[in-house]
Formats: sequence, C-alpha cells, structure tokens
Amino acid sequence: MTIFKSSPNLHHPVTITVVRVGDVSYLVSGECYTSFTSSIADDDDLQITASTPVTVINLQNERTIDSSWLEGKIKSFLTMGDVFNEDFLSRVLLKGSSSSQRPSLSDDAKAVLAKWGATGDFIESESNIRSGPHMILASKTLRLCQVFRLYPDPQLAFMYGTVPSEDRQSYQATNLGLIPVPSRLYFDSPSDTLPLSGKRIAVKDVFDLKGTATSAGVRALADFYGVSRTSAPAIQELIAKGAVIVGKTKTVPFASGESPMDWIDYHCPFNPRGDGYFTASGSSTGSAAGLAAYDWLDITIGTDTFGSMIVLASWQGLYAIRPTHGLLDQAGVVPHSQLFDNPGYFSRGIDEFKAFGEAWYALGLLPQQFDVSQELREKNGREPYVDPMIGFKWELGSQLTKANYNKALEERSVFLSFVKEHLVKDDSILVLPMENLRRSIETTTMENGRNMQGYGFGNIAFTVLAGLPAVNVPVGQLPIKSKVTQGIINEPIGVMLVGPSGSDGWLIDIIKETLVSTGRPLGVRTGPDVYTDEDWIS
Repeated sequence: MTIFKSSPNLHHPVTITVVRVGDVSYLVSGECYTSFTSSIADDDDLQITASTPVTVINLQNERTIDSSWLEGKIKSFLTMGDVFNEDFLSRVLLKGSSSSQRPSLSDDAKAVLAKWGATGDFIESESNIRSGPHMILASKTLRLCQVFRLYPDPQLAFMYGTVPSEDRQSYQATNLGLIPVPSRLYFDSPSDTLPLSGKRIAVKDVFDLKGTATSAGVRALADFYGVSRTSAPAIQELIAKGAVIVGKTKTVPFASGESPMDWIDYHCPFNPRGDGYFTASGSSTGSAAGLAAYDWLDITIGTDTFGSMIVLASWQGLYAIRPTHGLLDQAGVVPHSQLFDNPGYFSRGIDEFKAFGEAWYALGLLPQQFDVSQELREKNGREPYVDPMIGFKWELGSQLTKANYNKALEERSVFLSFVKEHLVKDDSILVLPMENLRRSIETTTMENGRNMQGYGFGNIAFTVLAGLPAVNVPVGQLPIKSKVTQGIINEPIGVMLVGPSGSDGWLIDIIKETLVSTGRPLGVRTGPDVYTDEDWIS
C-alpha cells in the first residue's frame, strides 16, 4: 500500500491511498464504511492486513445461499466489471441488514468459494454498502472502502483524474498520471430519475467542477482562480442525473485553436487513429483523443466555437454534436466567444449518443464576458505569458474596431437568414463533407495556424454562423500512406449533417434510422482503426 500527497494545485495537497491487487493499481476511495458488524476481526483465517481486497455481495431476502446463486453473482461481476478482477474474490462478504435473518450457506456454495480460493463471511449493516470490489483497511478500526481502478493515459488526453466526495457533489483532483475509474457495480441501472447512472464522463478543462481548478489550458489561469466552489450548471446537471466525472481533459490555451507544435504549457494529446501521428489539436482535443482511445470512457464533454467538436470528431472517428446555439447553460465555462461558444459531447455509438443527448439538453443560456488578460495583469503586475499563437490572435483582436464588429454582425445576420430560408428549413437536412485529416503532428506549424485565422469559409461555418445543430457521423476510413512512419494507415472519414434550429433530437433519430436501415455499424472502435473488416459493410 502506498500513501502520498498529490494535487494539480500545489496549494491544496490531498492524501491519496494507492494499493495493488494482483497486477492492477487501485485508488482507495474516501467513501468508507465503519458501521458494520461481522466476525472478520476475530477470524484468524481471514488474515486481515493493512489492506485486504474483498468482494461485497448484497443480499436481498435469500434464506439459503446455494451454488447456482453464488456462481451467478460471481460470473455477473466478472462480466460487468473492468474494475473488478478475480483477486478480489479471496474474501467474499455477504452483506445483509441487522434486521434481516442471516441466511445459511449451503455446502455446494462453500465449494464454490473454495474453488475460487475464497473465504466467506456475513456482515450486517444499515449503510448503503454497494456490491462489488472493496478494500478493508485495518488500523484502529476496520474500514470497508470502495476502490477506483487506475488507468494509464498514454494519449496524454487528461489534465488530471478526479474522484467524487461522499455526497458526489464535489470532486477531488488527483495528479497521478493515472485516471481513477469506479466499478460499474457500484451504480444502479439507469432510470427515469437517474438516466446517466454510472456513466463515466470526462470534461474539458474549461468547465468548472466543484473542488478542482479550471485552467483552460493555461497554468497561470489555474493559479489565478484556484479551486472552483461550484460546478458549471451544465456539468452539475450531469452529476444530478447520475454521471460520474472521472477527470478533466486538455484543451489549447483559452480554448483557442492551435496546432500541436504550438503547445507550450502542456503537451498536446495524441490522436490514436492511424499510426498515432494524425493531428489531434483543437479546442476539445483531450476529450476527442480520450474517447477515441479508451474503452473505459463512456462520453466526453467539449465545446465548439468554430469546429472544435465537429471537426475533431471527424478527425478521430467519433460521433459529436454542436447543438442548436443557446440550448445549454454556459455559466461556469471559460468563454472564447459568446456568439459562437457551444457545449457538446463525443460518443462512440449512435445509441448512447442519442440517450445522452436526451438526458442532458434541457437548459437555457447565460453568456459571460471577461478580459482575462487584464485580470491577470492586475494580479501579477505584469503581462501574463501566453503561447505565441494566442498572442498573435490577441493582437488581431486588438485591431478590431467596434465598426468592424458591428459590420460583421450584420453580415452574419444576412447569412443566417439565407441559410434558414433557402438551405435548412422545415424538415430539410444539409449534408456536407468534413475536411481531410491528412495532417500530422510533424507537418502542422504555427505559420499554418496563422494562415487559418480569419481567412476562407469552411463547411463548419454553416452551423457556427447560423447557430444550427450539426452532427458528425463517422462513415468510414480511407487507406493512405503516413507521412511520418511511411506505412499504410486508415484515415477516418466523416460527414456533417446540419438541421433546422431545435431539431437536435430529430437529427440524431434520422442518423440512427439510416444506419440501421442500411446495415451500417452503430458504433466505432477505440484505437488505430475506426472500423474493422468484420463490422464495416461497404
């Protein structure tokens, strides 16, 4: 067992307990139970040490525990759990309430335990101890604690991992280079009141999450604001509906698009597709890279100002939505442009994509404005350091006059009217190809980024400037020769569907119906390839 202090904010260190169970590392949760009775402490056969892995199985009204019931429970735990593993079966605790009659353990059930090399015991408690893997920590008293499996982050997608407080309303940041993930066994099945129960969510580091610092990709900003006292309403809505936030993902400074070579304060995440050297950079970089790489993530949250959801989803072979503008509350989110900022989410499968959107999109709009550069100057007495690319953009912005701005708003209004009257109206859908990815980390430079600022008119403008909902659909992949490794790799291919204002759910329904009726895959894989020969039908 390892105990040490860790925090992304050095002014607020926290104590973290890490243990090894078999070949896997786990973080021991602060959610521990001491109010239970059993014969554990008096049973020399259990050999309780400083930390002992155990499996808790909740009893209902069973009078007799037989082999079929016990084997069924163990098999379901092994099937459901990427956090649970066989080493937790060395101790099995059958948990009932103090008011219930203790059931008997049949001889064939004892034989099942012996087959797993397990010792069984009954515990009684009125606490809501969940079934699944736990650690018993022995000091002056025995504590029964939940565990989080620590997953590596080879794509460098995360700023840090997070674990919830006991009331699940605030979070504690960890700076382990590993992401703590709770067992799915701890959560009830999704319901009408908790439609996102147990869903593992990673959040772009522009959203406030109570108990953690928001950096927006800038070290000075995290130090300036410190730990958030509340969560952004859009994120609190997810927590209230049962989701668990497993970490915060990286973004470019101030969520303003950059190329991988421009990153300075933090390392740019790696796109897992192809040979690993396609560009991943953009505002919602970490959220896209993480979901495309890690099976243990369910959904990731990002924002889209001018393509950071839709374009990055195309580059990394994911489903993503830029919703109708104004659909979600943007309080507690570091702003980039209140005219265009829009929270969205990434998904690997159309079914989960649809279900998550139905659960999340029910909020209003509260735009914010602030001059972060001025605030940092007032605190530090000097100009804040920003990446050269950000400095270039700020310089461009300083040259914008109010007359220029008002003229641009008028032109946007004309464009919006044209799109709604002639292109996307009633039940029509605009289908547009996404740009070719064919850019590698090696071939993207600051000069390329400068050339993109304010020039040209890409397909993404149809959703951004008009404020209409858009969804990226990963439709396939194309073999190309890598400019980095010189091998043949698959490039993700996506198309963007733009619908009328407020048609977000209808748009997703149309996509699912089309995929089903044409026999296309309903989800994508993690790793180098979006699809394999087995699940892609050409």
